[in-house]
Amino acid sequence: MNRATDSARIRLFAPFDPRYAGYWIEGLRHVGTIELHPLPARLPPSTIAFEFGGKKFVIDAWDKDIVNEHWLQWSDVYGKVNLPLDTKIDKVVPIGPWTIIKAWGIGSMAWTFMQRASWGESKRRPHCADARGFLVQYKRLPSNKLAPAPASPTYIFALHRHWPSVPEVNELRARFMRVARCSAKVTFEGGFCPCDRSDPMTGYSDLRRSRLSQRKWMQLTTRSAAVLNTTGVYGSLDVKLGEYLALGKAIISTPVPFQLPTSLEHGTHIHVIDGSEESMKEAIERIACEPAYRLHLEANARAYFDKFSSPRAIIQCLVSQA
Repeated sequence: MNRATDSARIRLFAPFDPRYAGYWIEGLRHVGTIELHPLPARLPPSTIAFEFGGKKFVIDAWDKDIVNEHWLQWSDVYGKVNLPLDTKIDKVVPIGPWTIIKAWGIGSMAWTFMQRASWGESKRRPHCADARGFLVQYKRLPSNKLAPAPASPTYIFALHRHWPSVPEVNELRARFMRVARCSAKVTFEGGFCPCDRSDPMTGYSDLRRSRLSQRKWMQLTTRSAAVLNTTGVYGSLDVKLGEYLALGKAIISTPVPFQLPTSLEHGTHIHVIDGSEESMKEAIERIACEPAYRLHLEANARAYFDKFSSPRAIIQCLVSQA
């Protein structure tokens, strides 16, 4: 859009964290032309604010389930990831799974954003954290590269970061990987990457693995017959769930404890387990031995992404609520 009308102009408030803003900005690009304006107040982590069509919008993807009172009052529509199931707040709309994508490349808007954005009345130069955010997103894949591809029916890949702060999540993931490794129905590859060099990963030395590039991780995940979804840091939605849906994977998942635009149904979009070894073994072997079931889950996962979880779908949903 070269000549935007007033209704197609988007006033996006800066600064923001490029790692987490890129997904939503990709969706905004489908709606109108983005203009940058200084923030009226400090944003919570993993949050953006924008105006469109005379209405004010917030997208809050913070790992914690807190709704920011200031920005709730400021907004006409407040989109929230990690909204608890029993929470009902006027103007708050639940947002589904998302992920981190490459939204800016070399020679694109990234440098312009850092150099020309109104970072406040003081014309603050970007901090190192801003530059790191652009670098992190640059190493990710763009949304158009998150696409389904044929899986290997008897191959399971799972590589997760070990988070010392969430031992219950580590235990669930380790249990899944060990069940897959011991299964006669599949070949397993993967393990845990340490959080940092000092992480001893006590109890998981048999699963210790080196990190992979995002592209290599995506290649092996695409090949995998099934993937595991659990909650992440602070019990939040794991950003990998957005990738799994985009890739059209057969997703084995613990129950999702948050509101979504519409539920991920067991046997349709995901295969829900209770976290026990028995439930994991049954899920892995059913997906490996029943190609029709795996293909059914794959097709419906991607369909869910297209309708409810893609950057464009999320922005269109929010705008329709105004």
